[in-house]
Formats: sequence, structure tokens, C-alpha cells
Amino acid sequence: MSSSSDQKVIWFTGLSGAGKSTIANALEQKPVAMGHHTYLFDGDNVRHGLNREPGEFIEVFVDTPLEIAEQRDPKGLHAKARMGEIANFTGVDSPYERPLRPELRIVAGDLLPDACVDTILDRVL
Repeated sequence: MSSSSDQKVIWFTGLSGAGKSTIANALEQKPVAMGHHTYLFDGDNVRHGLNREPGEFIEVFVDTPLEIAEQRDPKGLHAKARMGEIANFTGVDSPYERPLRPELRIVAGDLLPDACVDTILDRVL
């Protein structure tokens, strides 16, 4: 049985297409295989509601250059923003503000998702 102090929130930040969801989905599988309970919130369906509690909230900045994020964009959102179909799109016509002090910075352009997951688990567990 785990206590509430064992609970963590890992919050991924980065440009659209940076690889946040890919890494989060891969990350979720490893703790489950180790007998831990997980719950995945995705930015597409949850935009608010989490409170920052000391030691339980871990901000992971998925630092990916805009050019790579655009190449990876599975929904084609960057292209739509560049054609004017989406206004105020972060990184295209709206600035992206890098986090000032994330607990962990992952340079996703240099790592495969499994390597990102291992880096995160080394920090969290």
C-alpha cells in the first residue's frame, strides 16, 4: 500500500509536436508493470484542475526545437496555423514561454521515447 507521499504529478511542457504525449504514454506503462497505479491526463482533454503541491508535482520540460516539432506534428496543426486556419498557435504566431525552472529538462530531439522515460523514472522513483 502506498501513502499519499508516494504520489506524484508529472507535468510535461513543450511545443506542440515536441513528443510530450508519446513520452507520457510510454512512461505510464513502466510503473504499471512495476505494480504502481497511474492515471494519464492529456492536454487534449484536461487543461486545468491540478494544484501544485511540494514534492508531488514534477514539471518535465520536453525541449524540442520548433523545426523537429513541426516535422513530428501528427495532427498537422503547425501547417494549419501557418496557413492561417488556427490563430494564436503556440510557437507559430504566439510565443512559447519556456518554463523558468522545470524540475527536469528532456532534450527529446536527441533521445528516443524509452530513453526519455528512463530519465524521468530515474528522477521520480
